[in-house]
Amino acid sequence: MWHVEGVYALPLTTSFPSSPKEILASLQYPKITKLMIVSLLLEEIIEWLHQNDNMGFQAMARLKYVIYGDASCSADICNELFEREIEYVGISNYETTNKNRCQSIRPVKSRQSSVKFLPTESNSNIYEAFIFTTDPFIAPDYAKNGPYSPGDLFLEESPGSGYCMIQGHKDDILRAVVLGHQRSYCSALIELNIEEALKHELRSIEEHVFTAVQVGNKNAPTHSRIIPPLIKIFPINENLPITGKDVPVDIYRFGQICGDSETGAWNTTEMIPLMICAGGGEMGVLPDQCQKINWIPVNYGAASVVDIAIDTTAEFTTPFKHVHHILNTHVISWSELLEHLKLSGLQFKVVSIKEWLRMLLANPKNPAYTLASFFEKIFAEGNQMKFAKFRMEKTSRHTTILKCCPPIDQNLIQHYFSY
Repeated sequence: MWHVEGVYALPLTTSFPSSPKEILASLQYPKITKLMIVSLLLEEIIEWLHQNDNMGFQAMARLKYVIYGDASCSADICNELFEREIEYVGISNYETTNKNRCQSIRPVKSRQSSVKFLPTESNSNIYEAFIFTTDPFIAPDYAKNGPYSPGDLFLEESPGSGYCMIQGHKDDILRAVVLGHQRSYCSALIELNIEEALKHELRSIEEHVFTAVQVGNKNAPTHSRIIPPLIKIFPINENLPITGKDVPVDIYRFGQICGDSETGAWNTTEMIPLMICAGGGEMGVLPDQCQKINWIPVNYGAASVVDIAIDTTAEFTTPFKHVHHILNTHVISWSELLEHLKLSGLQFKVVSIKEWLRMLLANPKNPAYTLASFFEKIFAEGNQMKFAKFRMEKTSRHTTILKCCPPIDQNLIQHYFSY
């Protein structure tokens, strides 16, 4: 909704944002003589007219005023509108000099004492418009808080002239591209192994690919599952068009990141901290079995990455040398964690996994309930969580920081609790 000096009207269109064709159609109504529009859309209208043999300029020619706002408008467009006998082309809330200088503006005479252009920084030629509280048109709510800026930015035409050319708006977004609209799914490009593909009939290859994707989808969160329409299988004789760019790439594989050992800040929405805070703290119970704990404080993890990245003496001769495991060398069992929690002052009972899940499912308001289905899956039939074991000898040779990582004990846990 745009206001035009106190009078406004909605575009007579059926979609939002309005298309150039719809806006031109709404201008066919004979009583419409003024158009107030954002600069980008005005440019799109002129472009559409050029692409359609200028059909529609007749409706534009009936306009007496075309007022744009929010950004600058090219001189070519302004001049073309003047050539179509539109009497006035200018920017909202300001007056232009003349038809040949439609981009040069200043506050209207009645507001020149209360609307000022002030430099954004010292010695800057970029000015920001401010509306002072003495302005008769300022809204009462804004008048209470001193000078108000609508965010318009200007470039002074010449020093001391009082005329400026709009450059845009603070925090301006000139154009935006939306990718994947209404198709917010992952996709897959499949390059076939020629030797393996030749063992199958062409009709069965697609079935094998879809079956493999479905197996992967079972262990993937809903938002990252791949659906058949978004699977593209390359012909047997075609390859993905890739070329080496000689860009060095290192892979840093982290374990369980938990908290900052200096500040004590930690993320209580992660699985284990959530079990401790919402399960042990709120429900007063924790399961007797779970995974081993190899928490690495985030400050030690970050320092290790930097240490490896800036080490110019290291020689990584094979791709495997570029893979680094960032883990805490001090690993404790779940039972050891429970003991440290008790020594840190957390009061809770230890129950079986089955009983803990039953109590959690009976408390839908508990924060840990959001992971209830996940817990049911990983603890199915009393199974413990099983994770791959990662070796750290190579990474420990490239950085000594991991060896200095604090142990997971009562002191570290109390530091997190006190945050």
